[in-house]
This record gives sequence, C-alpha cells and structure tokens, in this order.
Amino acid sequence: MSDNHHMDKLIEQSSLGTRHAKRMRASVPTATGRAIVRAAAARTQATKSLNDTGKKKSK
Repeated sequence: MSDNHHMDKLIEQSSLGTRHAKRMRASVPTATGRAIVRAAAARTQATKSLNDTGKKKSK
C-alpha cells in the first residue's frame, strides 16, 4: 500500500479495508488513481491558499 505503516493499519481497520473497497480500488488503473490524487492535492492547496489570503498576520 504505502510507506506509512500506521496509515495502512488505520485504513485496514476502517471501511476502506473491506474486501469490496479493496476490489474497487484495485479496479482503478494506476494512472487514473495518480490523477485523482494530484487533483485532490491541487484542490487542497487552492483551498489552503484562499484561506491563508484572508488571514492577517499578527506581530
């Protein structure tokens, strides 16, 4: 799964660790999965940037 064994354990214990969820993830081509992760990261960064823009820095 990943290099983060703690995260792998949490995923395994959650609903994402069910046989059905694993089959669904396995059915997605690697390139598609990577594109989804990139898009999610870009949205997260854009949201973070928007939130940071509205904050005033204190001295």
